Amino acid sequence: MDVNLLSINERLAKYKLFLDVAQTDEVVKPVLANYGYDEPTVLAGKTLYDTTLGLNQQQEKEFGEKLGATDDQHAARRAAFGEYMELVGLSRIVLKRERNLLSQLDLGGDRESAYDKSYMQMLNFYGAALSSQAIQDKLARVKVTSERLNAGKALVETMQQKHQAQLKETSESERATHDRDQSLAELDDWMSDFRGVARIALKAQPQYLERLGLVDPS
Repeated sequence: MDVNLLSINERLAKYKLFLDVAQTDEVVKPVLANYGYDEPTVLAGKTLYDTTLGLNQQQEKEFGEKLGATDDQHAARRAAFGEYMELVGLSRIVLKRERNLLSQLDLGGDRESAYDKSYMQMLNFYGAALSSQAIQDKLARVKVTSERLNAGKALVETMQQKHQAQLKETSESERATHDRDQSLAELDDWMSDFRGVARIALKAQPQYLERLGLVDPS
């Protein structure tokens, strides 16, 4: 079996078996020691394994936090955009003959889909509406108050905070993945040598190769 074709968790489980047997089996230990894998050498491999295991656990934690932050961001954006689009529709109705006020609210053309452009459109809308009594007077006709405008603006601010949190978690997840992968590559290399030497050292004792998981059980 090519261990490198297994998932990361499956590889780590195999590597733990190799190291446990190499450290504890009283028959295997002296044979491996005669081929350069004495106790300090195996301990160095175990230390590398422990480091990689810890980094893998950290990567899984960071990836989970990234997914959570992404879900929070999407929920916040749906809430902010839904309220914004309702206000856009109402504004276009009550201001249909007020091109100057429509322009101030940035209501010409389509709504942006890219995050940064959409965020700025929403921010400009609320900024203009809250700073213009003329706009607020027109919106009052459809029961849109300054309190509602401020609440909508708060939704946009929350959306931006969630966006920033998602970017932070994404960066931390990418760093954790890089660190894990770098350590795993080093562990894979160490284990490749170890498996090769173990097969040679124990070729006359296949039952111990089986114990290491290096041959299929008979």
